[in-house]
Amino acid sequence: MQNISSGATLLLLICSLALVGFLNAQSCTSFFASDDNIALYGKTGNKCLIGSVFNSNSCKKISDIFTQKRGTQCSKSSDCILSVMACRNGICVSEARYTGDNCISDSECVLTGSMPSVCYAGKCRVMTVEQTLPVGGVCFKQTNNYTISTCVADSTCYNSVCMATNTKTAVGANCSMIEDGKLSVCGSGLICSTNQCVATLNIGETCTSDKTCVGICRKTSASAVASTCQSKLAAAGEYCVSDNECGPSGVKLMMCRNNQCVRRNSVLNGKTCSANDECFSGYCNNTVCASISKSCKVSTDCVPSYNTVNEMSLEVDYCLCPGSNITSTSSGSCMKTTCEGFRINFDACLWNQYGLVRPFKLTNDKRTFIDTESTLFKGKCARQLAQYYKCMNQNFADANYVVTSSFQGLDMDVDIVPYVEQVQLTPIQPASSVNSGSFNFISAIALAVFVASMLILH
Repeated sequence: MQNISSGATLLLLICSLALVGFLNAQSCTSFFASDDNIALYGKTGNKCLIGSVFNSNSCKKISDIFTQKRGTQCSKSSDCILSVMACRNGICVSEARYTGDNCISDSECVLTGSMPSVCYAGKCRVMTVEQTLPVGGVCFKQTNNYTISTCVADSTCYNSVCMATNTKTAVGANCSMIEDGKLSVCGSGLICSTNQCVATLNIGETCTSDKTCVGICRKTSASAVASTCQSKLAAAGEYCVSDNECGPSGVKLMMCRNNQCVRRNSVLNGKTCSANDECFSGYCNNTVCASISKSCKVSTDCVPSYNTVNEMSLEVDYCLCPGSNITSTSSGSCMKTTCEGFRINFDACLWNQYGLVRPFKLTNDKRTFIDTESTLFKGKCARQLAQYYKCMNQNFADANYVVTSSFQGLDMDVDIVPYVEQVQLTPIQPASSVNSGSFNFISAIALAVFVASMLILH
């Protein structure tokens, strides 16, 4: 075999290095691009700028897609395109209609307080309770209006039939058992544990779990020897050991950091941090919250392992390629902020003003959610939502993307100076919908189970 000359070897080496360099330069990728580039690449997924969503190989206005899809037939929620919509009973519906909003089905009406809402005469109405069903009667949900007929006082719905209750007042008495045709329940100051009534611990008494407490079992300070029963979960600034000790329950807007309850994404730039989800910007840089200012090839270059608690994930890209392209031979630039602080502000407002956990998740279109006819978006939290979208828009503008200055249904004339919307333990709740002077805790628990089962069947 003929030997390769040194000149040819050098030429081959130069070409190889050039090829490697070229391939490495092809690594900037982004979900976001202009309509023309989406059509050119023909890829599916989230590549549209704020205010638009990918559909039929191009970016369409959210408002147009919402109008087009709502009420149409579907087999799965992804058929409805928008994250604020879902496929329920074969129809695309909004999941964000509040009390008094227009509706086309019960599925559109969000839970309000402790009572479900239904679509009655084209409006979402909070269901009311009427204790009118006699002992021995069948428990049922009336479908001709917005009332729930449940069992009369001193009875409960058991196996779909109203059964009289026998209230036990002695510690050690049997409970959750049928005796002489009546369901045994524990009276005031007692709870049923393994079919026996046990005394509940009062506020301030030493405890080992929530099960025997009147309230919540937790420590109130680092110096506390034992946990005690408390009337509520820990508020912002109060002592905690774990995230689930921070209120409000089930909202996931608070977390425990350094034994203190704090709101997620609440630390402003320049302050110390230990994780990305502590920072308003969504970026903790060497223990300091900061804006993201660096080049990137992929999203993980911007915010590594970002946010495992909330819906945002690395599916949502933070790396923007130059020239509004999906890929580029040049490095991209990271979004300056994830805008998580403003999104959590919106979620906090929904809880504070309406007692709601956002009833839909960031899926399909990842970042974009709005129903222009929903009180949740055009009501008391419209400013917070507009700030979130304006923050996202500014990210694209800073990367020289062509963005729109308007967003249908929102007043975008808002500032985006970072601030923290604090989370109230007790939100503003609608008036009670119970139409009876005799409605005890036992009845409330039974009603909750009853309502849930009836709505599933409905």
